[in-house]
Amino acid sequence: MSEAKRTFTKKAASFDEQIHLLKSRGLSIQNEEQTKFYLKNIGYYRLSAYELPFQRGDRSEAHHQFLPGTTFEQVLELYTFDRKLRLLVMDAMERIEIAIKSIVINEMCIPYQAHWYMDRTHFVNGFDHEGFIKSIHKDIDHGKNSENVRNISIRHYYENYDAPSMPPLWMVFEALTFGTVSLIYGWLPHVDQKRIADQFNLGVPILKSWLQAASYTRNLCAHHARLWNRVYTKKPKEMMEYKGEFTPNTKFYAQACMLHIFMQRISPESHWANRLSTLLSEHPNIAKEHMGFPADWEAHPLWATQKSKQ
Repeated sequence: MSEAKRTFTKKAASFDEQIHLLKSRGLSIQNEEQTKFYLKNIGYYRLSAYELPFQRGDRSEAHHQFLPGTTFEQVLELYTFDRKLRLLVMDAMERIEIAIKSIVINEMCIPYQAHWYMDRTHFVNGFDHEGFIKSIHKDIDHGKNSENVRNISIRHYYENYDAPSMPPLWMVFEALTFGTVSLIYGWLPHVDQKRIADQFNLGVPILKSWLQAASYTRNLCAHHARLWNRVYTKKPKEMMEYKGEFTPNTKFYAQACMLHIFMQRISPESHWANRLSTLLSEHPNIAKEHMGFPADWEAHPLWATQKSKQ
């Protein structure tokens, strides 16, 4: 039986009150003015997520109490590491998103022409094509006066063409999210999915899973959510070639493996894996096991080939 709900009565606290609360919980703060600066520009609530590994975390009333010797600098370093990790992940995500859009455009528009997506017969049964088109209408400002269309290329199309009623896919894709592109791929016939997956040297089930996982992780980054110790609900399927690397696939390490393999396929000269290694070495106090990294991860065959690029 669930507990009875209560009325929320917490009040916003001043920076002095926030510092007092942190100190009362056992956090060592040496420079209060500097701490206020970070509380002002990052926020008490956002930083609180990075305090958890330094707190008791049990079910007692003192579960927020900090472990002896914990400093504000330790919390801040964890936050800084996670921010750098998001930026590194977003760099890979940008390249992956551009690559999948480009490959879908080439593999679908060449055989089926530029407006194939408007024809429901190019999707498998069960796909909500009507809802899909309505969603695209919203994303590309369809039906608005041309001067109110945000995308310049799409605005140009509406100003100069009246048929077909929507722009070609390569224009539309500039306005669609990674998630929508992942959805499109998932509802294509297998023969088309395979042709696209072959461009990544991946199987269809793997690519479908990885696009869903990558879209989810990209959204986490876009909303400044934690990556370092998250339990990922969208999990990349394991490649037989690298069996064991994706177990467990709920940790960041599985995401890193997925991104690394993607980058090897679309940008072979990339130093992304080296940059990941450098980031981890720059923050030796960050427990890599919280992210699922094996102690000898860089010696694994998946990553060892990266050494030759250094």
